[in-house]
Amino acid sequence: MPRNDPYQVLGVRPDADAEEIIAAYRSLAKKYHPDLNPGDEEASAHMRELNDAYAEIRAKDSVFAKAGTAWSEEGTSGAKPFDSNDIGSEQQQRKYRNVHDALQKEQFDAAWSHLERISPRGDIWYYDAAYVQDALGNRVLALYYAKKAWEMQPESDVYQSFYESLCRSSDTQKEASAQREKRQKIMDHIKRIILLFCALGMVGSVIFQACSAM
Repeated sequence: MPRNDPYQVLGVRPDADAEEIIAAYRSLAKKYHPDLNPGDEEASAHMRELNDAYAEIRAKDSVFAKAGTAWSEEGTSGAKPFDSNDIGSEQQQRKYRNVHDALQKEQFDAAWSHLERISPRGDIWYYDAAYVQDALGNRVLALYYAKKAWEMQPESDVYQSFYESLCRSSDTQKEASAQREKRQKIMDHIKRIILLFCALGMVGSVIFQACSAM
């Protein structure tokens, strides 16, 4: 199956600037975000495709590599999107491409291995690290990395949304775990009651037989 063009996925031109790309991603993310479409697998699939496309563009597009100097907070919808020291060099871009290629194939261990070899580590690194650790089931570490990314770019709606989504998911898991524990306690209590009645029944049967033999 051919790989979708990331610019087509976001509905932008290949020569779109950073502001246009971010605005398109935010608009589509609000439409397909899982929190706004609970239980909708099609929306979740769209969101994954958007994340992959956005990650691919930001890793390879020169408009993001130049963002640290060309992107000004004044006159834009937010602060500069990413730390230029994170993916500014050609070598860094190649490293991030390796990460995102692994993510595209859902090879999360390989993605983490690539991430561990990247330095310096800016907001993009922490965002990707949070995504990978969440996929690997390491929720505490994912929350830490997501929070770190947001702290580095507090104006970023993307980072804020991702961190808050992880928090909600974590709370849901805790609640589900508490419910399972509660149900288990109830079942254990019921089992003890059943065993008690069985024991009383056996004692009663013995007493009845003894009385009948007298």
